[in-house]
Amino acid sequence: MNREEAQKKLDACTLRPGDAEAEARAFADQDPVLGEWLKKRTDLDEKIADTLAETPVPRGLNERLLAAMMAETAEPPVKTRATGSTARMTWLALAAIVTLSGVGLWWNAQPKWEQEALAIAAQLNAGQLSLDVLSPDLSKLKNVLLQAKAPTPEQLPQDLTALSPLGCKVIQIQGQPASVVCFQITPQQIAHLVTFSTVGLSKAPAIGDPRFTQEGEWNIAIWRVGNQGHFLATKADAPTLERLFAWLQALGWMRFLA
Repeated sequence: MNREEAQKKLDACTLRPGDAEAEARAFADQDPVLGEWLKKRTDLDEKIADTLAETPVPRGLNERLLAAMMAETAEPPVKTRATGSTARMTWLALAAIVTLSGVGLWWNAQPKWEQEALAIAAQLNAGQLSLDVLSPDLSKLKNVLLQAKAPTPEQLPQDLTALSPLGCKVIQIQGQPASVVCFQITPQQIAHLVTFSTVGLSKAPAIGDPRFTQEGEWNIAIWRVGNQGHFLATKADAPTLERLFAWLQALGWMRFLA
């Protein structure tokens, strides 16, 4: 079973993980990318279920569904002249539209590079990956990455470089050389800075203020300087992460420390 096959089997059982095949569940346990996808998809499905549970049932829904079901069994669908589509909706389509129309729910898949960056951060945080070099000296870590011909993080917020670094690792993002430098953001939590080239990258981050997002327990900042993209992920709380960028945002992204 490959990742795609396992994902299809898990996709149908995100609210009932016990119903998925054991092989698919085992694949997700061993594959960080699939495991991270499964967690996010499960969280999404649970949010959908909670939202639907809190949404009041529209007045007359039962009667409309019964009427639609009776009409469907009584006569064949009518085709429209313009498009040839079925003019009368099935009871299932009607139920879906009536139930979800007031929810305003949509889901936008993450770019692949973002998924890979978060998976790497998760592996490092869990001890499943080890750093190539350990050092509290950021200059030394930059030299290591430079010699390895990996992207070296430049023009970083001064408040970020003031943190104590732990080490670095050469990685790949969408098959291209990339790097990660880990910082001690709080006494209990680590921040993982993934640096990558945005040249030819689909859905690359925009230049400007960082975009803050949350994925499960992770708080994330994503930004870009020139052709260099940065992905900073931590399990520290959102205010702790955002404080690293407070002065930069106030000064319009003019304050950097290379």
